[in-house]
Amino acid sequence: MIHSKTTLSSLFLISSMLLSACGGDTAAPTLQSITIAPASSSLPLGMTRQFTATGLYSDGASKDLTTSTTWSSSADTVATISASGLASGFKTGSSTVTATSTGIAGSTTLTTTPAILLNALAWSGTRITAVGLTVGTSSDGTVWTSSASPINDPLTHAALNSIAWNGVRYVAVGLNGGMIPCGPAGNLCSLLIALDYSVILNSADGINWTSTLQSRLSSDVGSGLNGVIWSGTQFVAVGKNGAILSSPDSTNWAMQASGTTNTLNAISWSGTQFAAVGANGTILTSPNGLAWTPQNSGTGNTLNGVTWTGTRFIAVGQHGAILTSPDGTTWTAQASVTDETLNAIAWSATRLVATGENGVILTSSDGATWTPQKSGTRDSIKGIVWADKQFVAGGGGAILTSPDGITWTSRTSL
Repeated sequence: MIHSKTTLSSLFLISSMLLSACGGDTAAPTLQSITIAPASSSLPLGMTRQFTATGLYSDGASKDLTTSTTWSSSADTVATISASGLASGFKTGSSTVTATSTGIAGSTTLTTTPAILLNALAWSGTRITAVGLTVGTSSDGTVWTSSASPINDPLTHAALNSIAWNGVRYVAVGLNGGMIPCGPAGNLCSLLIALDYSVILNSADGINWTSTLQSRLSSDVGSGLNGVIWSGTQFVAVGKNGAILSSPDSTNWAMQASGTTNTLNAISWSGTQFAAVGANGTILTSPNGLAWTPQNSGTGNTLNGVTWTGTRFIAVGQHGAILTSPDGTTWTAQASVTDETLNAIAWSATRLVATGENGVILTSSDGATWTPQKSGTRDSIKGIVWADKQFVAGGGGAILTSPDGITWTSRTSL
């Protein structure tokens, strides 16, 4: 009988050990820390920034907590943050963004900067013209003069998003809208959403401008234009809701069928092919600006900029996405060295320069291998152009110039 009890005790002990080894008594992993990305970022006034929260657990595993954590901002009058981690800037200043879950918190600093002043630049051969929430010109990239726009009334202010030169005149395209009260304290923000007009301006000198299109949101003109290019025979502009317009003279514009409702952000011309890029990795190509064909980009990242180097298209966008194509049809993703959104790209005949959020600047000689450079700013850099002997870039802060894309000098902003 004693032997039987001993055997039962041994069996119970062995069973307990086996259950423990199989995880039967293992406690559930606990959350140890939360990391927020991006870290210590800047946000132009009136814009939004998506944050993500990643939890690290006691068993070494990580988990995306972005939609399950509780988000908060230490200064709601500066920036608010939604339940999904989307921050909105309302007033210049700093706030602490915090994500909290089961008593564990992670935080980062968000600095709200002045509204983006410059979105794009173009070079005429003698003059650089920059457009955005203002218009400015410079002969050397160092000294700048503000220009009056015919639609610069504060109540119907225009955001010009892109500009092109055809040898005779500039064409600038964008969105017209009103400044409206927004934010918890009713601060006045440059949120151009009150009216939603498509805008096209033209100018022979970048100083005196004429409006050729101010059209209300409709099916035939779109609700804002983001990019424009000159092919040698026509201007082609692209924008929201898949809008594509073409014009032989910058005055008479015709809507073309794009086959997509995705927003198109930028367009380039190779000499034989247009390539337009946009939201959700959208890429469209056309030999004539009239008939458009969707291409497989292989990415869902939004693409913001595209250029032609003479041998290939280079497209850049969200999460540091970089794509290359010899013909606009077959696209290859290249390894990036940043997760920041890239906004624009320019080619100097020997070097590519891509610019983006938080002052990011990348350079490459071939589009495949990229090197980060020091810009000296944390501001968003929205536009860049090669102007004869130097790159000129601009965005929410100072204008930057560089002879090689590597060494950058800050100039007085408009």
